[in-house]
Amino acid sequence: MTKPTFEVDLQPIGRRIQVPAGTNLLDAARLAGVELVAICGGEGTCGTCRVRPVSGLLSPRTLTEEAELSDEELAAGYRLACQAEVLSDVRVDIPPESFTAPQRLQLEGQEIPTALDPVVVPLEVEVPPPSLSDLRSDLTRLRAALTRLGYGDLRFSLPVSADLPEKLRANRWRVRLAVRGNEVVAILP
Repeated sequence: MTKPTFEVDLQPIGRRIQVPAGTNLLDAARLAGVELVAICGGEGTCGTCRVRPVSGLLSPRTLTEEAELSDEELAAGYRLACQAEVLSDVRVDIPPESFTAPQRLQLEGQEIPTALDPVVVPLEVEVPPPSLSDLRSDLTRLRAALTRLGYGDLRFSLPVSADLPEKLRANRWRVRLAVRGNEVVAILP
């Protein structure tokens, strides 16, 4: 028979995870990707993994918790995450000092619509391979393919033209060109 699972809601970060009954809060937080300070490795001897349950049912307080937590913390309902086992759906507040790294609050900002208009755009072209019936240069065949695509006015610099034969053959006659305005500035991998 499988154990029932319960939802653990970790606040203030809003992470939720389903865990089997009897899982301690420290393990539940780790499974949710939330790292809590637990210098003792979850043995209950350091008292650093303090949390405050808000709702739900947890296992009874242990003697370890009574020894590690102050009277004020016990009165406020604090528990040690490594000692408190989940017995129902629970919501838990995690104080800032219990996180291994400071948490940042994500605020919603005003969305500003932005139209992308890049200076350099990629252009993929397939060039027919040379044959006995088509002895034109690689650059001439590329220009013909570009003309068919509506880019017949593109210029090529000498370094780009020099790279063309090697890149065409390495990529099986299919190349991606970096185009700026009406100039091919590079042959992309």
